[in-house]
Amino acid sequence: MTEAVDASARQLAPPGSGLYYALRFAPREHRAGLLAVHAFADEILSVPWTVSDPGVGEVKLDWWGTELERIVAGEGRHPLAAPLADAITTHALPRTAFRQLIDGARMDLRYGSYPDGNALASYLHNTGIPLAALELQIGHADRDDNEIAAHHAGMGLRLTELLQRLRPALDRGRCYLPETELESVGLTPGELPTAPGSEAARRALAGQVDNARSLLDKAREALNQPQSPGYRFTRIRVSLASAILGEMQHANYPMLDTDIRLTPLRRLWLAWRTA
Repeated sequence: MTEAVDASARQLAPPGSGLYYALRFAPREHRAGLLAVHAFADEILSVPWTVSDPGVGEVKLDWWGTELERIVAGEGRHPLAAPLADAITTHALPRTAFRQLIDGARMDLRYGSYPDGNALASYLHNTGIPLAALELQIGHADRDDNEIAAHHAGMGLRLTELLQRLRPALDRGRCYLPETELESVGLTPGELPTAPGSEAARRALAGQVDNARSLLDKAREALNQPQSPGYRFTRIRVSLASAILGEMQHANYPMLDTDIRLTPLRRLWLAWRTA
């Protein structure tokens, strides 16, 4: 691995993390590419979370759009350029997936809240599916049904991530629960931070946990046909996310004031069992 990929591994996949175990059980020849696309996604999707001025965020995303073209041309400037260019070439990764991630981050930057389930689904479509599609392209480029698996896995994984980060998002003025669903239980996005433990909040959270679980169940079914080592990375991510959703339900949906995580030992066990 290059120095840039090693640095990404330390930041994105420290020992004991879910991504660490997913990478450890992935085929060795896929690991650098998987880490490179995850590092790119992290750079892009973190922009709305790290800027206070949307204009600055737009400039950053514009820069990444230009940098993507430079990377494809072999002229990238970012430390991730070389490993990402290698992944794109080695695994024939489509530029459209990277651009879709940039478009998704731009949606988040401009809106930060979603009026209904369709609007949230559009955001999940742009930020979750392209990353899953890149994973599956690396794992099994010759499969013609990757699109179905990427759809369910990408949206389910992204929704689970957002549910885990719900409180930090609210603290930054972002809400990933559809406003219409909050209205149906008598809440507004502005009231959520003061409603942890309320029955109304639990009902809204339970609905999204159920949505995420349904997506991941469909993803698991698609990824188990066939039992391919190339799908192992994404299958492990799906398994870990499903376990997190189970913990959320078991704890009665405390995500507004508690960070729900799995222990490193449980992550290892789940990854090993899935692999």
